[in-house]
Amino acid sequence: MGRGETFGVSVQRGQWANNSQLSFTRPYNFGRPISLGTQIFSREIDWFSFREKTVGGSSTFGIPLRLFTRMFVTYSLENSQASISEYLGRNVDASYLAAYNPFFADALLLGSDGKRTVSKVTPQLQHNTVDHPIFPSQGKSLSLALELAGAGGNTRFVKPILEATVYRPHTARTIIGARVQYRHLQAGNPEMIPVFERLWLGDEYSIRGFDIRRVGPTLSDVNPDVPNNSYQGLIVMGGNKSLLLNLEYQFVLGGPVRLVTFYDAGQVQDFGREFSMNDFRTSTGVELRFFMPMLNVPFRLIYYYNPQVEGIFNDRYQPQERHGFRFAMGTTF
Repeated sequence: MGRGETFGVSVQRGQWANNSQLSFTRPYNFGRPISLGTQIFSREIDWFSFREKTVGGSSTFGIPLRLFTRMFVTYSLENSQASISEYLGRNVDASYLAAYNPFFADALLLGSDGKRTVSKVTPQLQHNTVDHPIFPSQGKSLSLALELAGAGGNTRFVKPILEATVYRPHTARTIIGARVQYRHLQAGNPEMIPVFERLWLGDEYSIRGFDIRRVGPTLSDVNPDVPNNSYQGLIVMGGNKSLLLNLEYQFVLGGPVRLVTFYDAGQVQDFGREFSMNDFRTSTGVELRFFMPMLNVPFRLIYYYNPQVEGIFNDRYQPQERHGFRFAMGTTF
């Protein structure tokens, strides 16, 4: 539009997810590099243990503090509804959950028809010297965000998020990249935190090779009619604290093509439990990453090997595969 404005439209339709988003960002306002942005969105996702339907919007205000350092403040309002997924089993309904697992019934908000309003203010401090958003070769990014949910909604929690990323050239055609992320969710009544606000790991953007939302505290006995040796009926509830480490060694093959070796490690713990070295889930492997100018997005072909898969089930309620191939877009960090 002539002044650096960005107008975005995104529509995704699939068997498990239907997402729509409309966004607008203006980087310069009042004659200064003060950014203003807004977005409205709708998402429907089947997480295989519960379904989430959310409609909402957000506005973001950003100001420069010094070179490479900015402060952002975002306000968001979301109306969400959670319901039981059919993948838990045919006989699982609200009465079953109330009898066999009242904690999960509370997390699904069944006492309020599954509905919840989340009104949230998020201040964020960011320092970023990374030289390229898709194919970086050097620089660092430090981010501290604090999600404050409360006034204007019926959900209250505090969620600090700390993240540090660094890229360093090793040789003329190799690059070392690393990311560390820590998240912590605190609430006066943990049992009333909606399941979709709890923390989890697992996908091509956290621990590669694990299916999405598969790493985290798991509840059993949701469906008493399934065999004890079956994953059917288990729920990855998520926790209140997560720790994630990603390491990459990138080979620049030429142009927009890179060969990336990686190591990912992370864990999620629930209220009242501490991190343990024995609870880390890890993944290692190699991926081919290339950029498609026509689509303006990097594509990735990933081969992964997961050493610790005991007790983890995939999104088909089968044991998580120890190794295999994945196709994805974007970057892990």
